[in-house]
This record gives sequence, C-alpha cells and structure tokens, in this order.
Amino acid sequence: MSFSLSAIPRWCCSGRRRKHALILTLPVILGLFIISPLRAEGEQASRPQVPDSVIQLMEAIERLPSDDPVPLGTQGYGRYQTQKEHWLVWLNPDAGDAPHLRKGTTTREAHHVYNQIVEPKMLLWLISACGVDPALVRAATEAAETRTGLASKSAAIRQHVPWSVVEAALEAYPQ
Repeated sequence: MSFSLSAIPRWCCSGRRRKHALILTLPVILGLFIISPLRAEGEQASRPQVPDSVIQLMEAIERLPSDDPVPLGTQGYGRYQTQKEHWLVWLNPDAGDAPHLRKGTTTREAHHVYNQIVEPKMLLWLISACGVDPALVRAATEAAETRTGLASKSAAIRQHVPWSVVEAALEAYPQ
C-alpha cells in the first residue's frame, strides 16, 4: 500500500503543507489499517482503570435525588436532561465519555475530577443535592454569577465549596 499527496484533498492545504499533512496523518492511517488488525480476534482495546474514589463518587451520585429534567440541548446540559445524568455519563468510561480519563493517566482521583469540571450547573447541582450547607451553596451561586466564562464561574464555586466539603457531605448522605 502506498500513499501519495493525492490522499490529502487539495482544499485541505497545498504545496509543502500537504506534505506535512501527509506526514502527520500517516501514523493515524497506519494505526487504523495495520496495527488494529494485529489484535487477536475478539480482543478489545484495554479500558482505563477507574480509581476507586471515582467509582465511589459515581455510586454516591446515583443515590442523590435528580434535578428536574430540561429539554434536550438546553445550555449547560448538552445531550443530557439532568445534571445527575450529566455527572453519571461524564464519569462512566463504559458510556464513552469519561473525559477525566483522557489525560493519559488512569489515576485521576475524585478530587481531581471535581476540580476539573468547568460546567457550573454540574457543580451547583452536586453541592446542593448532596446536602452542603445552603448558605455555602448560595454564596457559591452568587460568586459564580459575578463571573464570566464557565471556567471562571466553576473556580468561584470551588472557592466557596472545595472538594473536602463535598466529600464530607457525600459521606454523610444517607445510604
């Protein structure tokens, strides 16, 4: 099998850039067509090992009451109808998302996951659903409202309600 510059569409780039694009895409092409068939039949790519604290976080979230469903596509919900569903799919590697495991490491603990979230609605739902002091929830909500941008809003929420507070509330939540 040979590859030529014609493998890269002209609209993509031209001249020297096309050569560079071929060089950059060749490993991907080889990986798809050569390396993949080398796996034993029926063998699947290894799935990242989920840390125990993340599994415990998923189990704790499953016990929490759900928020009211919203129409699909609502801002801050994406393809989810509740923030509870958003959390559970986001954490579950079997659901195909699990972005917390995409950083090349399989040791991201629950506190790293909490600190990585940049969707304020996810954080606010979690802290209110698990029973964090309502005054702290209000303070976090008000602090987030003064910020622009999702990362900034999420950081403001975490300043008022750090992981240690959420973890304690989840541990105290009734089984």
